[in-house]
Amino acid sequence: GITQRTEDGKVRFAYGGQFGDEPNDGNFVADGLLHADMTPHPAMREVAWVHRPIRVTLLNKNGQKKLKVENRQWFSALDNVRAVWTMIVDGVVAKTGELKVPVIAPDSAALLSLPVRPPQSATEVFFNIEWRLNKPTSWASKNHVVAWDQVVLRVASPARQRSTGSGAPPVAVTPRVTLWRAATDNDGFKMMPHLWANFGRSLERWLAMGIATDGADVVSSTTTVTELVNGASRYDHVVQVPEHLSDIPRIGATFEIPARFSQLRWYGRGPHENYPDRKLSAMVGVYEQSPDDLPYLMPQEFGLRTDCRWLECCDPKTGEVVRIEADRCHLHMSATRYRAHDLFAARDRTELTRHKNLVIHLDIAHRGLGTASCGPDTLEKYHISPGTYRFAYVVSGSTR
Repeated sequence: GITQRTEDGKVRFAYGGQFGDEPNDGNFVADGLLHADMTPHPAMREVAWVHRPIRVTLLNKNGQKKLKVENRQWFSALDNVRAVWTMIVDGVVAKTGELKVPVIAPDSAALLSLPVRPPQSATEVFFNIEWRLNKPTSWASKNHVVAWDQVVLRVASPARQRSTGSGAPPVAVTPRVTLWRAATDNDGFKMMPHLWANFGRSLERWLAMGIATDGADVVSSTTTVTELVNGASRYDHVVQVPEHLSDIPRIGATFEIPARFSQLRWYGRGPHENYPDRKLSAMVGVYEQSPDDLPYLMPQEFGLRTDCRWLECCDPKTGEVVRIEADRCHLHMSATRYRAHDLFAARDRTELTRHKNLVIHLDIAHRGLGTASCGPDTLEKYHISPGTYRFAYVVSGSTR
């Protein structure tokens, strides 16, 4: 991507064909691990986690839970880092500390006792551990995190987590079922249909199936709304996916709320964007931030957070909160300032305008990303199979 000013004065990162060049490869490989301005893309967090030099897993040794700490380095002992741990109880940081770790030789491991016990009353308990540099190096500063893991000490079954909401929402919502996502480059280069036969074929299939960018008419679905006694509303969706619509983009619901609800807080994986086949670097916890902006050169799907228990959208001026709680399930959620249709129609950032509303997506299923723009497609276990999908959530409101 090369910085370019358009005739109307807008600035973009231009790709093949935007210089009047023919023939060209469009935006082929223009979106990799780094943006054109060297900003890391969210996938870089997954790369860092996969290549982490230290790995921690939980073992059951003679009836006792032990931490297995593996030094994955081939030449260096584990004496240049310190281990900081955090116990997360039902989404709240309960305790923190520093783990006492012996010097572990290269390509070796040690078993350590857990430094803390989860409270009996807790529903969900996670143990997070970060490895930080003891001193600066030529490539990073002191306290830089070189590895991290999350182990599950206790987890609740989503089927038992029933939501009742906290009160009436401050704004009305009108969810509708949706199957579409703004195609990623891995789904198929939307600007270059002539390359579909050689790279990602998903976009080609979805268009042939008649999956619309603004509706879900190709499947049978029902939505039931139940008004709860406290003013909250419960939404139950049932979606029937027939055999001939195997491997679709997503199964979920979408609605919009005013853009003034600009501060997000959620209990799920984060803090960075993550997807079903790119989420192990994202630890379950409670996170807070403003809505993501588009991180990619070519407008496409972005901003999902997987395995969410709830999402809150707050108006920082009034303190009003729209709260969405997954009911007896975990949902993949996103809240951005763009509709999927707008992202798919735009050819670059200059053609995108932030929507006046915040666009919410709540998915019971979302197709994996894969690497089909320049490699293999996502594994079959991350495809969406035909069948009946049921999911529910409660929309309520409160004031901070």
